[in-house]
This record gives sequence, structure tokens and C-alpha cells, in this order.
Amino acid sequence: AIYSIGNIYFIAFVAHSVHILFTILPLVVVNFIRDQNDYLSRAIEFMIFLSVPITHILYTKFTNLHEQTIDLPSVLNADKDGPIDYPDKYVIQKSPFVCFGNDTSAFVKMILWYLLCIIIGLFPTVIVPVMLPTCKSNAPGASGIVGTSTAILFEGMDEAFEDYILSKNLIENARKYDGNNFYYFNKHMTNPNQYFFVEGWES
Repeated sequence: AIYSIGNIYFIAFVAHSVHILFTILPLVVVNFIRDQNDYLSRAIEFMIFLSVPITHILYTKFTNLHEQTIDLPSVLNADKDGPIDYPDKYVIQKSPFVCFGNDTSAFVKMILWYLLCIIIGLFPTVIVPVMLPTCKSNAPGASGIVGTSTAILFEGMDEAFEDYILSKNLIENARKYDGNNFYYFNKHMTNPNQYFFVEGWES
């Protein structure tokens, strides 16, 4: 197949677009919805899983065409007035698929690249997580019920709210109930008007 210079750079444009729209932006979005919509999170992760090898295939295609159509002819035409003693660092590379033979179709080459990218992608997504040890909690109430509550106060009411909680011994009294494993009263790190109650019960 014969590709014009415009078509070659269009392949690079498509590769960039796929990378931005179907890999980078979904990675940003999934960070915000990871714990809110499980189905959408899985769909986005699957989209990323497909887009990464596709991007690599397009980039590889662009690199090969750029080398064959633009870089190599420019080197060959440079010595039209006579042979040039090029430095040793100037190397004309062959196609990475030369080991498969020149008769291998572009579709087969694409499938081979795709399978290779999938195998490489399995290392951080499947193989490494399986190899990592899992943490097993033996703490009391690990299999019980955990509940959380959020208190949002009016501006300037944080000190009065804390004094009320402490004066009534609400935390200590809650921990004395039968079946209570833990009861925590936490303040938001950046919002002084927001508090969290985290409690764990046997049943």
C-alpha cells in the first residue's frame, strides 16, 4: 500500500486522539466514580484495556511508515551527488516483523502486536495483583457491621459541638453497649465544620 505524507501523519493524529479520549480522560473519570458506580467503572476500565494496545499498534504503524516513506528516502537522496561516509551512529533499521517474513499480511501483524500488548498488560492488571499477598484481619468485629454518619455544622459551631460531645461522654457511653466493637469520632482534615462517626457492631 502507498501512503501519502498526510495519511501517515493522520495515523499519528488518530493514535493521539485514541490515547487522550479513551485512555487518559477515562483514567481521570474513573478516579471520581470508582466507589459510586461499579458497572460504569468496569466499562471504563475495559475501554482502557482495549485502547492501550490499539494506541500502540497505531503508533507502531506510524513509526514504520515514517521511517520507510520519510526518513529513509531523505537519507538515500542525500548522497545523490556521491557516496557519503555516514557515521556509525546512523543506522537504517529493518521492520520489527522481519522475522515473520515479508509475506505476512498486515492483519496478522496487527493481531500479533495486539496479543503481545495484551500479554504485557496482564502483568500490572492480573499477574502482579495475584502475586501480592492479601491482608486478613483478625480484629474483633472484622465480620460484623460497620456504620458511618456525617455531621455538618453551621459556620463557627465546631467548638460548641465538640464540647457537647465530650460533656455528655457520648463516645464512652456508646462503647459500653453490648455488641459494640468500636466507636470513633473524627473531624474532617480540611473542613472544620464536618465530623464523622464510625461505629462497628457484632450484629
